Amino acid sequence: MTNHEENKLNMFNSVLAVLKEHETAVAEIPAMAETVSQFQTEVDGIVETDAQYKKATSGKTAEKNVAVEEVIVSLLPVRSALYALALKTKDEELKAVTSSTEGYLKKLRDVELIQKAETILQTAQQKINDLTPYKITAEKLTALKSNIDELKASSGKKESGFSNKSALRKSLTEKFERADEILNEHLDTMMELVRQDDPQFYNQYFSARVIKDLGAGRKTTEPQPVPEPSK
Repeated sequence: MTNHEENKLNMFNSVLAVLKEHETAVAEIPAMAETVSQFQTEVDGIVETDAQYKKATSGKTAEKNVAVEEVIVSLLPVRSALYALALKTKDEELKAVTSSTEGYLKKLRDVELIQKAETILQTAQQKINDLTPYKITAEKLTALKSNIDELKASSGKKESGFSNKSALRKSLTEKFERADEILNEHLDTMMELVRQDDPQFYNQYFSARVIKDLGAGRKTTEPQPVPEPSK
C-alpha cells in the first residue's frame, strides 16, 4: 500500500466510525444503510488484500535464499576437487570450468548459479573415479543434485509469488477505486438527506472525509467538491 493509500484508508475508517456512531440515523434510510454496508465490505477487502500482498513473496524469498546457500555449500568441495585435479593434470579446459570462487558464485543470479552448478556436477560425474583421492563420492554428487533441484523449485515458487503479488496489487487498486466511488457518488450525496434533521451527523461526516497526510503533517481533500458544513 502506498503512503497515499494508507492515508486514504485512515480516512475511510474515520468515515466508518462516524457512520457507526450514527447508525440509528443511517438505519432510518434503508438505501443509505445498504450503501454503508457495501462500503464496509470494500474497506474490509482492502485490509485483507493488503495483508496478502505483503506476504506474497516474503516467505518464498527466504526459502529461495536458503536453497542458494545450500547449493553453494555443497558445490564448493566438488569445484575445489575438480580445480585441484585440473592443476595436477594441467587440464586448462577443466581449470576454466572450475575456477569460480565462492564470492563469484554468491553474486550470480539464480538461473546463472543453477547453470554453473549443473556444469560442475556433470563434469564431476564424468570424472568421479579421478575424484576419489579428493574424498568426492557419488553420495556428495547426489546431495549436490538434490540441492540444485531444490533451488530450481524455490526459484519457481518465488516467480509465482511475484505473479500473485502483481494480481493482488491490481485487486487492491480496484478495491480503492470502488470504495472511492461509493463515497463520492453515493454516500456524499445521501448525506443531503440528513443535513437539515441532523446537522451534527452531516458535519462530522464531511470532517471525516478529509484525507490527513500523516507523513508530512498536511491535509488534502478529495478532488470532488465537498458541500459546505451547515452552521
